Amino acid sequence: MILSLIGRISVIVEKVRKTKVRLQNARNKKQLLFCHIKENENKVHIRTNKISDIIQGTDKSKDAYSVDGERNLKAIFQQIRDQRTQNGDTSYNDSTDTMDGLGQVRSDWWGKNKNKIWEAFHCGTRDKPT
Repeated sequence: MILSLIGRISVIVEKVRKTKVRLQNARNKKQLLFCHIKENENKVHIRTNKISDIIQGTDKSKDAYSVDGERNLKAIFQQIRDQRTQNGDTSYNDSTDTMDGLGQVRSDWWGKNKNKIWEAFHCGTRDKPT
């Protein structure tokens, strides 16, 4: 009877030990996940800044994707400027604009839409960083 009781106690002690190990592993994974989330928040912030540079035409990347993207963005912002000019908006007729006359258009567009871009970066997340 005593041997049977000792056997049951040793089984319980082993289960407790395994549970402690599982809890410690879970705690470690939680810490790793937290670090991963923090690291990705920083990456999102950096990427948002990169998007800002791309939209405003101040990005210095010269790879094939950047060159194609810049060409497409110029066409889009040219259309925006042309539409506004046709509607009587003369604020984009500045000949001193160094970016093909699109610098102010791009900057204004980013100023009006950056919050929407930020929200899009965080869509689907419950806790949106500020």
